[in-house]
This record gives sequence, structure tokens and C-alpha cells, in this order.
Amino acid sequence: MGKKKYAIQHEPTWARIVVEVDMDYEYEVSASGEMYKTEQAIKDMVDFWAGSEIKLADNDEDYLRTFLKQLCEHVMRMLATSNWNEKGVIDAMMDEEGWCPMDGSCGIKIVSVGEMEFNQDDFEILEMRY
Repeated sequence: MGKKKYAIQHEPTWARIVVEVDMDYEYEVSASGEMYKTEQAIKDMVDFWAGSEIKLADNDEDYLRTFLKQLCEHVMRMLATSNWNEKGVIDAMMDEEGWCPMDGSCGIKIVSVGEMEFNQDDFEILEMRY
């Protein structure tokens, strides 16, 4: 399958990440010393989170597609709570539970992160009744 780049965009906010994935990449897991492939890391990251069966079903059982959407959502949440650029996101992901590093050391690299944009026309105001 080799190395490919993917752009994942959240349409309502235009938040976008670009991720490079090398499915043939193999790396050593320091704790056990065993060799691990990126494909297995993606499967493990998807399966780590509750509700993975539903998310996989929504994506035709495609682990890569499910992973990329989950990653974009996670990065968007990070951007919403912090003021980071790509380097800040990548550095923060080094210690995130349920995620492998996104610096390329596991065959996955966040290449760019685009901030969310909000348009006032997208907001709806509802009057609340007491």
C-alpha cells in the first residue's frame, strides 16, 4: 500500500488536517522489542476507543477511514482547548492515551493542521422559555 497523504476536513468549521500514512512502515515497540506495522497500530487505536464497532460500521469496516476521522476529531478538540500549531499538536500527541506518536516514528505523521473558522451565518439563536 505504501505511503499516502490524506486531507481530512470538517466541513462546518473548515478545520483540516493533512496526515501522511505509510502502511508498510515497521517499527520496534520499545517495551517488548517486537516489530509492529502501522496497519496494526491503526487498528489498535480505533479499537481502543468505546463505540469503535459503530464507527467502523459507519465507515464500511474501513479502519484507515475510521482512524483518520477519529484523529481529525481529536485534533480539533485539542485546537479548541489550546492555541497550538502543527508542532504543538504533534508534541502533545506523544503522550496522549490511546494514540501512537504522530511524528512519523510509527508510520503516521501529521503534516499540517488548519484552524477552525466560524461564520456567524452558521449559528442559530433559540429563545428559551421559562
